Amino acid sequence: MGKIYGRKLNNMKINIAWDLDGVLRDLTGYLGITTTEYNSTPKIEGLSLEDYLIKHPETYVSAPPTKYLSVVLKYLPIFILTKYISLEQILANQLWCYKYFKNDFDIKYVKTPENKLNWLSRDDSNYLIEDYPFNIRKDVPYFNRIILIDAPYNQDVDCRFRAHNPNELQNILDEVIR
Repeated sequence: MGKIYGRKLNNMKINIAWDLDGVLRDLTGYLGITTTEYNSTPKIEGLSLEDYLIKHPETYVSAPPTKYLSVVLKYLPIFILTKYISLEQILANQLWCYKYFKNDFDIKYVKTPENKLNWLSRDDSNYLIEDYPFNIRKDVPYFNRIILIDAPYNQDVDCRFRAHNPNELQNILDEVIR
């Protein structure tokens, strides 16, 4: 599975997995996309977002980090869980992460967002920082271990932890790590 990174809480290790797009990288902001629906398919040059990114993988490298970068940098090395789309995306993600985190990161690619939940469910000390709204359901035992990064498309999600800004994310992490 790759390395698992985290912080110590008493004698227990807290493992934090970070989602990439929407949490670490501001891909949609860079492309000028704002939407209140996660699964909406905005058109860029007549293409769906996924098709545009396959055609222009350099976009992954050019997109800036989100406003949460200053918090993320306090937790190096970081473990990133993200969805796999293409080989070009993997190479571009590596370049982007190296630009901001040097060698202090490890990425695991998953085929579906639900695969992230498999990682989360493996250990009670695993936490996921995520913006994807469909991974957060009260009926799952790891509900309280998902930290939601607030976005227009996840406003209707009921969750224990929601960060609207870097200070809130830092406060949540301080609470979790204590």
